[in-house]
Amino acid sequence: MRNPTRDRCWRSAIALLALIVLGDDAAYASKARLRLDRIDARRCAQKGELDLYFVELELEGVLVDRPPFEYQLVVDGKARRERPLHAGRGRGEGRPLHLALVIENSPAYAADLSVIRDAAKAFVRGLPRDARVTVISYGDEVQRLHRQQSPREAAAEIDQIAASAAGIDLALVDALQQAMQTLAGAPAGAERLIVAISDGLNREPDWDLFRAMGSRARRLAVRIAPVAYSPIDERGPLLSLGELAKRSLGTFRWARSADKIETELEHLAQELTEPRVLSFRAPGRCRRSMRIAVAAGPLRSNELTVDPRRAEGAPVTGGSSPTWLVVVGVLVAALVLAAATWLLLGGLRRRR
Repeated sequence: MRNPTRDRCWRSAIALLALIVLGDDAAYASKARLRLDRIDARRCAQKGELDLYFVELELEGVLVDRPPFEYQLVVDGKARRERPLHAGRGRGEGRPLHLALVIENSPAYAADLSVIRDAAKAFVRGLPRDARVTVISYGDEVQRLHRQQSPREAAAEIDQIAASAAGIDLALVDALQQAMQTLAGAPAGAERLIVAISDGLNREPDWDLFRAMGSRARRLAVRIAPVAYSPIDERGPLLSLGELAKRSLGTFRWARSADKIETELEHLAQELTEPRVLSFRAPGRCRRSMRIAVAAGPLRSNELTVDPRRAEGAPVTGGSSPTWLVVVGVLVAALVLAAATWLLLGGLRRRR
């Protein structure tokens, strides 16, 4: 019989060993990735053009400045050769940002809290004016300040965060749950983001709990972007923050000292305010549903679905299988049926 406590201990030991072995290279390896955030298809029916908003990031969260002609449009799994028609940067119109800023205020963070507050205030002040920010702090308890404030108002709220007197059983997961509940009320089409400045410790160090939370965030179209910082350089719990980012299509950033938190937040602000925008010629003027991605060399982004009835691309949540998978499935089923028929007929012959 499996022992859950023993399993959790083994998982924690393996995670810690991986970070010890990989060291800084685990978080700072130079490897880029693409993330397609949205598709504006309003001009597709008339002009046959799609506007793709995406980011290409190094693993540590720095934007990549690649020439526009190196990107390709991918339709239903097949890369097209046409070059982009137009290129630029910016969030575009009709995409409000709703953000929950989660800041740990445990006793371990007390010595660095003033530096963290200054970094967080500079970050929210640089957000778009129409952004709405909810500030949440946590130690052993969660405190949510006023909801959905302007960046200027949120910066003033951050100054009220003080170090908690108790911090043995940290309520990270509870704070993230409150953040998701707050973002659930964001209007349709809004970008939902949780930014968590944390050391990854939680009163219940269950790996499956973080995996489930990351998956739930993705289903709710909420990205989690942790800025990981451990004052005592305890790296094992940072993997939990990385799991949240991976499963929710967010970006994990690691600040190895308190003064690096501001730099990591600057990278995040650039990701939010300066995404790449490329216009491509779409096949068939969007008369049918299409799975869209963007590629650059060996890199390929996540897929969004363009539906003729919608102006925005929707995430692919399962979706239909590619044609070749359907064909393979039919062939396998036919072979299984043929084999079963052959065995049945062989058995009947032997009985005769």
